[in-house]
Amino acid sequence: MKSSERPAGYPANLPIPLWTPFQDPPEDGPRIVGVYGKKRLTSEEAQANREAGKRSGSVAAPFSLTQAALVWHYTDQSGALGMIQNGEIWATSAESLNDADELHYGVRQIIQEAEEATLTARGHWKSRLKELVSALQTPSASSGRVFVACASTMQDSLSQWRAYGGDQTGCALGLEARSKLAVIGTQSGDIPVTRQSASCRGWLQVEYALEAQRTMARDALAIALRFAGRCSTEDLVSELLVTALCLKHPAFHDEREVRYVAILSAAETDCVHFRSGRYGITPYVRMTSPAQPIEADGTIVEVVNNSGSLPLVRVSVGPSRNQRSAVYGLRQLLDRRGGTRVDIDGDEVPYRG
Repeated sequence: MKSSERPAGYPANLPIPLWTPFQDPPEDGPRIVGVYGKKRLTSEEAQANREAGKRSGSVAAPFSLTQAALVWHYTDQSGALGMIQNGEIWATSAESLNDADELHYGVRQIIQEAEEATLTARGHWKSRLKELVSALQTPSASSGRVFVACASTMQDSLSQWRAYGGDQTGCALGLEARSKLAVIGTQSGDIPVTRQSASCRGWLQVEYALEAQRTMARDALAIALRFAGRCSTEDLVSELLVTALCLKHPAFHDEREVRYVAILSAAETDCVHFRSGRYGITPYVRMTSPAQPIEADGTIVEVVNNSGSLPLVRVSVGPSRNQRSAVYGLRQLLDRRGGTRVDIDGDEVPYRG
């Protein structure tokens, strides 16, 4: 069957990313990332997927990496101190984000497209879609494995200063967008723990345009259908949740958000920590720069057992009466930290707390 042919019973509203039989392709073929990364694709399959997905990012991913040079993680002074001293950023459980509707908004978009797809699907395509919809409607088991670190492509955002500065002087830590992060966990003897994960794809661009969101949701469902039967439903739902986290209500467009997503396997619960948060006990994982480079195609995430450092390039200090003092303290902290000098910018946005 050619990749352009539509299989019998396949839903009319979904694209066709790959339809050649799964086989053992050449070792030099490109690798699929995420939970789908257990095989390599033939060049024909890879090309068919690129044309169908129309994405410039990772193969078999419906979302795209940010093109920004830096991403800005907004936080208060306490958060900035911890991140700089410890060389790590925390990724929060997807179920514990600041806005409780953030995950569920994207899930609803995907379910809506899936339900539309079931209207024209037949046979096993229809049953697979219904199974995915059912799992998405009760995603607690899968979403408990998904963790998110948030940032923005905007260095100076008044809404972010208001949200994260609090009564203190806020900070925005400028991280190199192309640098990879690793989950801080444990090692088994002398062998580093590694796994296949969505997290090493990098900082993912959040989409706010409704039509583009529909396209991403359809692409994600098509890829999930392609691998149904080869991956567990829990793994498929985890991958769909990554796409869901890249969909956000158009009203938040000014945030220009990007997200770094980590998916843990069931065997990696030792990576999860807990803290007291605004909405109760909040699970999170600690992430840092890995000691060794991660594979360029983004297939492997290294789980390290010690903090390293963050790819910190600049720090922007938010507007406040104490901005000068905050800049001075940060300069002392960063200089003592050593390594590459980090530039500090005082914010230019007028603000009255």
